[in-house]
Amino acid sequence: MKRCQKHFKCFLMLISLSSFLNPQRAFGFGKLFSVRVAVDESDGDHQKKEKPHSHHHHHGCECSECCDDDDDGFFSQLFTAGITSPWWGPPIALADNSAESGKFLSTPYENSHHGLMDIEPFGQLDSQDVQFRFLADYGSDFSGLTRIGGQFEVDTASRLGFETSWNQFQEDLGTTTDELWLGDANITWRFAQNEAMQFHTGVGLNWLNAATNTDTGFNFTYGFDLFPIKPWVFRGTMDLGRIGDTSRVHFRGDVGLVWKHFEIFTGYNLERISNVNLQGVSAGIQFRF
Repeated sequence: MKRCQKHFKCFLMLISLSSFLNPQRAFGFGKLFSVRVAVDESDGDHQKKEKPHSHHHHHGCECSECCDDDDDGFFSQLFTAGITSPWWGPPIALADNSAESGKFLSTPYENSHHGLMDIEPFGQLDSQDVQFRFLADYGSDFSGLTRIGGQFEVDTASRLGFETSWNQFQEDLGTTTDELWLGDANITWRFAQNEAMQFHTGVGLNWLNAATNTDTGFNFTYGFDLFPIKPWVFRGTMDLGRIGDTSRVHFRGDVGLVWKHFEIFTGYNLERISNVNLQGVSAGIQFRF
């Protein structure tokens, strides 16, 4: 009897230690719970107070002040050029003057062609005006958080496109399992292209669905696809926006191998909702048609 009591006390001590080290998981509250709380919180209490306007009037201008104004103008232009470089840089690097049309090969590297697209003057390749892509993948942080994701994309010779993605996150909390759905839908524009590389940007809508409610918000997206040499493909995506009353930041990078219409890939996916990171390695398949 005493031995059973001793074992029971040890068991209670282990539970107490687990609760102290990770109280959220011990009581069934994990990362997904923190995401829902952040999305539902109001930003009204965090608005910055307006700074009082200065009523000091300066008559005239000293020479040093004029020089400071010139310096401010230079650094302002430099800052603007740096901020906008992700949009004007790629067309220059890819020698894309926006006047040349482009079509899609039925498969990447078709007939030993370098890349995915055929840029005019068109050759004798089997090219098409519209391309569809479907992606499915699985991700994990190896600490109880898993993700099942999907993405559908349409891209056209006019450079206008559409893409949507959805992800089911599940978190093992020991005594229970928590889950939520997260995704977006965007209208995209292919603003830079050549045979081997394409850049896209666009705007759209974020959404998050939990057990009790659904929240939405604005999204901005930016990404690229690179086909350097058969059979490799490199892909990167960034999303910035809002969900409910908080921010969403998403980064994704993949490395894949293509074979005809199919691609297998692996990569890393990071979703940051407010100050909560949902991240992990991923692997999946993609189909182009």
